[in-house]
Amino acid sequence: MTVVDVPVELGEPFLVGDGQGVGLPVQRVIAITGLDGAADGVHVGLGDAGDGIGGVRSAVQTRYGYDPLDWQADALTVTDEKWFAKLDWNINDRHRAVLSYQRTETGDFRVGSSSTSNSTPILGLLSSGYLYTQTLESIKGQIFSDWTDTFSTEFSVAKKSVESLSQNMVDNNTAQFLVYLDDPASTGTRRAIRLGPDISRQANELAVDTTFYRAVANWDLPDDHRLTFGYEREEQDIFNVFVQNANGTYEFASVADLAAGQASSVVYQNAASNVKADAGAAFSYAQNTLFLQDTWRGIENLTLTAGIRLDWYSQDDRPKENPAFEARYGFKNT
Repeated sequence: MTVVDVPVELGEPFLVGDGQGVGLPVQRVIAITGLDGAADGVHVGLGDAGDGIGGVRSAVQTRYGYDPLDWQADALTVTDEKWFAKLDWNINDRHRAVLSYQRTETGDFRVGSSSTSNSTPILGLLSSGYLYTQTLESIKGQIFSDWTDTFSTEFSVAKKSVESLSQNMVDNNTAQFLVYLDDPASTGTRRAIRLGPDISRQANELAVDTTFYRAVANWDLPDDHRLTFGYEREEQDIFNVFVQNANGTYEFASVADLAAGQASSVVYQNAASNVKADAGAAFSYAQNTLFLQDTWRGIENLTLTAGIRLDWYSQDDRPKENPAFEARYGFKNT
């Protein structure tokens, strides 16, 4: 960690900073307890080279060209970063400027879904898990001015970006597989192994960019009145995509079928273009505010406040024109 705190004389900047960036180990990551082949668990063929995890990993590597990973790991590393800096500048005895910056990035590993069902125990390999990350970055500038003993202003601009991502343990365009290890005609326990990205993490992203403007003035009037008035504007730019099974979910009746590429069931959903991003919502809008407020402190221990506020929204985005919509309903969807 680095901390900087440097006080200086009037007319020189005052700097404060704080930051840390570490890789945090997630100790003993196990997909699920009770499915490890122990005496008190449900055996899923962990040690079987042919029809267990070894056979599944070998088939995927040979036919599909990637390693679906093991079912456990001693440790994985996630990112945890926090950075902050602030510059405070007393320009002179009537004007002051402040500039601040912040960035945080956090990660959380989440194991894939498994099941301890007596009829169909499912063991999720590490490739069915994902790393959930959130990144926040913001910067803000402010100028405070005392123009006279009774009139002051504040002008500020701020920008903030927040991104939430689900990063899969294998390529993000990989499908999820469910591979059964027992004959489908079996009336007993039918074991299975799940691998590849979770169905809800194949297309899952949220990004929000916010820009904020503020101009406010304070005017001290006779008879203990203070008039506050100004304008604010907040702009939002949003991208949000969530599509389940966007890469596909395949079921295989056996390891042999997996090796042969013969799926018994396939589920697939996507945008008509087959581009996941095209299924996302991308739009922007702005909220505008005008305000006027009078604060009166004419009596000891009593403060009266009255004001008016006007809010309105603006948006230039329009949905894409859909000829099928117009053909069916007789008017455009835009």
